Amino acid sequence: MALLAASVAAACIGWSLTRARWLVVSGALVGFAALLRPEAVWFVVGFGFVIGVPKEATRTFQVHGQTMAFGCGVAAVIIPFAVANLAHT
Repeated sequence: MALLAASVAAACIGWSLTRARWLVVSGALVGFAALLRPEAVWFVVGFGFVIGVPKEATRTFQVHGQTMAFGCGVAAVIIPFAVANLAHT
C-alpha cells in the first residue's frame, strides 16, 4: 500500500512539473507493488489509463509521453524479474 501511495505522489509531482523522470519513478514503484501484491496489477492498469487520458476530450486513443514514461518505469522493474523467472524454469 505504501508503494502505491508513493507512486501516486511521484506521479502528481511529475504531472505538475511535467518531468518524465518522476513518472518513470512512479511506474517503477507501482511495478514493485505489483510484484509484491499481484492484485496491484489492477491499479497499474487503471493508473496507466488515468495518466494516458488526454486533457482535451478526444475520441481517438493516443499514447502520450506521460504514458510512455510510466510504462517504461513499470517495464524496468517487471521485465528483469520475468526474464529471471523464465531462466530458472
